[in-house]
Parts: sequence; structure tokens; C-alpha cells
Amino acid sequence: MRRLLRAIAIATETSDVVGTVELGCGPDGLALAFVRASGYAVAHAPTPAARSRRVVVPWEHVKELSDDGEALRIHLDSPVVPHHRLILTHLTRDQGLTHESVARRRGLKETGVAAGAAVAVATLTLAGSSLGPVTTALFAGLATFSAVTAAVLVGQGVARRALLGGDAAANERRLFLVRAQGYFHGGLVPAEVSLSPPVAAVPAAPAPAAPSARPAVPWPVLAVGAAAAVGLLGLASLRGLTSAQLPAAVAPEPRAPAPPPVEEEARDTCTCQTPWSPAIPRRVPAISTLSSVVRRSGDARRPSMLVEVAVVNNGQAPLRDVAGAVTFLAPGPRAGEPPRVTRDRGVFYPGPLAPGAAVKWRVGARGTTYRAAITGADTPLADDAVAPADAFEKLLGAHTRSVRVHGAVMLARTRDPRAERAIEQLREDAREDEGATLDALGRAIAPVFACDLEARGAPSVCVMNTSDEQVRPRPSLVVRIGAERAVAARVALRGPQTLPPKTGARFSAAEVVEAIAIDAATTEVLLDGHEP
Repeated sequence: MRRLLRAIAIATETSDVVGTVELGCGPDGLALAFVRASGYAVAHAPTPAARSRRVVVPWEHVKELSDDGEALRIHLDSPVVPHHRLILTHLTRDQGLTHESVARRRGLKETGVAAGAAVAVATLTLAGSSLGPVTTALFAGLATFSAVTAAVLVGQGVARRALLGGDAAANERRLFLVRAQGYFHGGLVPAEVSLSPPVAAVPAAPAPAAPSARPAVPWPVLAVGAAAAVGLLGLASLRGLTSAQLPAAVAPEPRAPAPPPVEEEARDTCTCQTPWSPAIPRRVPAISTLSSVVRRSGDARRPSMLVEVAVVNNGQAPLRDVAGAVTFLAPGPRAGEPPRVTRDRGVFYPGPLAPGAAVKWRVGARGTTYRAAITGADTPLADDAVAPADAFEKLLGAHTRSVRVHGAVMLARTRDPRAERAIEQLREDAREDEGATLDALGRAIAPVFACDLEARGAPSVCVMNTSDEQVRPRPSLVVRIGAERAVAARVALRGPQTLPPKTGARFSAAEVVEAIAIDAATTEVLLDGHEP
């Protein structure tokens, strides 16, 4: 058993312990030690903090071990431990970490934010003190309100990041799951949602206290801001009484009438590069998981299937220890019951997996359906962290068709000139279910394309004309639903009649589309006014 990691057990609706915990993994099971922790329930106050010796929970008593993007979720079914649902953040190798030290650091950071807000208020007020007592007082009040509001928001963000542990804790969570993959194969899949409700801050009391239903208010920030407001208002009044009177206001000179505007078409200009298409992801994940069924058995009593799972590294950095699981399922014993798990098959690749490269596995088991999940696949990448187009161009020669399609999608996302040839090659032997995707990619790389769809209120979209000729676009918003991709709504977008070369303009809907989800998976903008 390796040296144990330290972590902070936080209070949520699904956890039953708060405080400081140590954990590790090995062939015998999951090792836990409650350094200073207490039981917790939403409707009850936590019990006094207690310590325990290291215990090892056999892997067959571990029901869930997953990473939801912010914390490590552990669900146990074992009589050897007093707590069974743990939500752990701030994983670290620092054996001196405790929930009290995390709370102290959070308090110091909040106080620093408050002090910075007070200095900002004082500087701004003194800078405007020559404007007279009334104006200075108003200026001081506005500056104080703005600074205190900003300090509250920044303080809460600092407190949350301090509790989660930042990137270092995220790396420790991923490495811990990779190590556990060699021993545990029943639930090493990321949760579908993040922490709900939001993470509750661990207090700095001797024993962990129950979290509040509302976000914790940084009282030091408010106290310092209020004191600064009172002092600065008094200072502004004093300076106003002793200062000289300002000269009388001078009437502004009359301005010459503005020249009449030139009659030309009104155009709300815009610019963007990533096409809006249901076939192109808005945010590129660090890892793309591509899976398909290779073969199914014809035995109705004992159905089985062979699945091919491919993984593509979309980032600029090589990946090591790529791990995940393929879960096979069969219908429940009775009608209406959820599917039952027939087999979990772990997959692992030690790496390195180069930027834009792919690796695949073939796994089989009994079942009628499956789901594939790779650790860390849901992490989005910043635009400047995505692998270069040259790396994705190499995927066009892959043996696996889903990998070739992914290469074409990533080239179309950046409107790379090589995307057109890639789409033409895929059309030569396209399957029936790929027609809509290839058509959408073709529209995304056209000289006139739509991008930057805004769905708040009345929908609007930017239409870019990258050609050398003036065009007359007629965009319409098409929302599709259901397995048949039926049209749920079609809304005409209005804007300028003509669009000059190398120009973009926004087009908007005249009315609000209600009760329809406008997102990347169901919405496309057509520019020719015809249904594809």
C-alpha cells in the first residue's frame, strides 16, 4: 500500500462525513483513515470530530469511485468503516493538510481581497475630492459599493478554489483513479454532472460544522468595506467644507448642426471564425471517445456484442495513462425496470499518446447495449490548447472510420482548406447515418457561413462572407428534435439585404422562440432558405 493522500471531506446532500481524510489504494482494497472527521447529515448537526486508524475496504465493498470534475466521489458498502458516502476535494501529498488549515488560508485570502478593496476606494475617493462635497460624497458611495461588490464576488471565488485545491488536486484525482484502475473495475467512470448543490465551504472551527443552504457570506470583506464607506464619506464632507468654491458653471457653446447622415443600409457588423454547426463541438474536449458496435451475436437468449472504442488526444500535450471502462448492459428482469450491468471491462493505454493521435481497443461481453467512458474525457480545452490542424490531418488515413470522421470535423472547425477534400473522401463510402453530418460539415466550410449563435432573448447569429463577391444571404434558424431529427421550429432571421466581400453582419429573429432548446446538438443555421 502506498503512502496515503490527504483530502478534505466536504458537506453536500449526498455525503455523510466532513473533515480531514486520508486515502490510498492497493491490491487488498481501498485504504481510508479519518484523521479528524465527523458524521454529517443535512438535517442534523455534525458529531464531535474523531480520529480512526487506517482501515482497508475490500474492492468488492466499493460501489462507486468516480471523478465528477471537482471532487472524488466514493460510495462504500462495508461494516468496517463508519461512513459510506464521501465527497473529497483538495487531494494532496502534503501530510500537514487539514480542513482547519484550508479554512485559515481561505480567511487570509478573503481579508487580503477586502484590504485591496479598501485601498481602491480610498484612492478613487481622494482622486475625486476636488469636485466638491456633494459630488465627492456620491463618488465615494459609488466607489465603495463597486469595490465591496467586487470583493465579495472575488472572495467567494478565492474561497471555492482554495477548497477544491486547483489544478494540482485535479491531477492527483486523475492519478489516483488510474492507479485504482488496476484493482477496481466497477464504476471507474466520470459522473455525468458536477457537484450538486455547489461545494459547501469547510469552516475553521475545531469540529466541522454543518454547511448553510445559502453561499457563505465573507463578513470580513463586508465589514472592511462598510468601515471604509463611513470613513470616506466623513472625509469627503470635511474636505468639502474647507475647500474653495468651484467657479460657476459655464454654459456650453452651441454646437454646429451635425451633417445629415449618408443614406446607406444599416449593418451590425461582427466577426468570428468557428462555424456554428451541430456536427462541430463548441468546446473541444481534452479526449474524444469514439465507439461503435463491430458485431452482435444472433443468440436471443444469451446476447453478446463486440465493441470498438477509439480515443483521440485533442490537446497539444502528450497523454499518459489513458484509462477507462466499457460497461455492458442487458434489459432488466421485468418490464419497466432499468437495465442491469452484465460486465465492466477496463481499458488502459500507458502512453504517451501524441497530440492529435488515436488509440483503440476491441472488447466484448454479454449484453444488448453498452456505454464507454474515459477518465478526463469531459475536460474542455481552451482554443489555444487544441492540437494543430496538421495533427488532425494525419487521422484521415486511419483504419477506423470514426477516427477519420473526427479528423474531418476538427479540420472543418478551423475551416482548414484540407477539410473539403476530407469530406469528399468520406462521401465516397458514407453510411446512411452519416449523410446529415457530412452535409453539415460541407455547409460549415462554405465561403458564406454562420457562427456565434446567441440564444438569449430573440436568437441572432453572425453571418460571415469570406468570398470576393457581394452576397444576399437569407438565413433561417432550424431546430430539430427526436431520433428522426424532425424539424421542431424554423425561424427566419432578418438583417441587411446585402453582405459585402470579407464582411460579417448579425441577423436576428423578429420574435422569441419559446419552449425550444437552442443548442449545438439540435440547432443549425441555413443560409439558402431551403431544407437540406
